[in-house]
Amino acid sequence: MTCLNMEFQIKDSEPISEVSAFSRVKKFHEVLPSWISNTIEDNEKIQSIADKSFKHPNGFVKLVIEDNGTERIRLHLWTSEFDSKAPSNPDIHDHRWSFVSIPLFGDFEEIKFRESEDHEITDNSDFKYKYHCYSRGASEWLHLEELNKVALLQFGKTSKFKAEPYFCKAGEIHTLRPLKYPAATIVITYGAEREYARIFKDEYHGDLEMDIHAPNLTTTDVKNYLTYILNNY
Repeated sequence: MTCLNMEFQIKDSEPISEVSAFSRVKKFHEVLPSWISNTIEDNEKIQSIADKSFKHPNGFVKLVIEDNGTERIRLHLWTSEFDSKAPSNPDIHDHRWSFVSIPLFGDFEEIKFRESEDHEITDNSDFKYKYHCYSRGASEWLHLEELNKVALLQFGKTSKFKAEPYFCKAGEIHTLRPLKYPAATIVITYGAEREYARIFKDEYHGDLEMDIHAPNLTTTDVKNYLTYILNNY
């Protein structure tokens, strides 16, 4: 079976530092083209990736290429294929885990938010409906449970450029969207710090619970998307 270079095989370990995470993702960035070339010929590995990968409701493909339950290496891909299906403003959200990422191609815009304190809320505050989003697991659905309405305060906007890594801590509220298509990133995530992520939506869906479809990828999908990434690298 094709595997990552020994340097990049994931291990059960203590939480990684930002410095180590940056070094790790940069090195994997360097070997990715050869890794893809080898992997697309390995049907067993392609099936393993397909079993864990899916089309995300926020308009990108999530390819989970390594996973030991503590640490995951993923590729995220945005193409014009998803432009008409993706929301014009992806859901504001946070993550259950910290992660390090590096854009492979394409530029991105990240906007950061925090929940407003009571004294900061005005008639012009940006109110959202807050949901808990639970892990998709082996299903093809993301399960959301509505909690309450909160006001969010935007406090930062930054651009992310090709080959420049960045770190995001668990619980940081943000959006990330490509400024043009195609675009792709490597993402390495670390151990989950809680059972759910938070998602902040403009609209109320009328139910306290809802499921969002996140369909699996086929082995053909995986090969095609990996080839697409390689050709645009």
